[in-house]
Amino acid sequence: MRPEFGCVVWDMLYEPFTEELVDDLIENITDIGNSDPRLELLDIRPTQYEHGIQVSMILRYIPTDQTEAMIYSFNQEAAEVQQNTVNTDNSNTGTANGY
Repeated sequence: MRPEFGCVVWDMLYEPFTEELVDDLIENITDIGNSDPRLELLDIRPTQYEHGIQVSMILRYIPTDQTEAMIYSFNQEAAEVQQNTVNTDNSNTGTANGY
């Protein structure tokens, strides 16, 4: 596992949506994008929406020169993940069908 890798947006969902938070998100997403030499991030725009944060991005996939627009939505409800456990005696707990 790599606990130091990943987007900080989950940690910011309950924070006030300030210019400093936007700058921190852009910096974090830029760092993540720069870790993949196949990508070039052309635009990153975090915005506040309903109960969360939405990040719109435009990126270019360098090997094929394809440009893609993406929107990621992170909301407070999605941050509350139910954990499913598989017991060693083949009985399952949780709500996923056998997982």
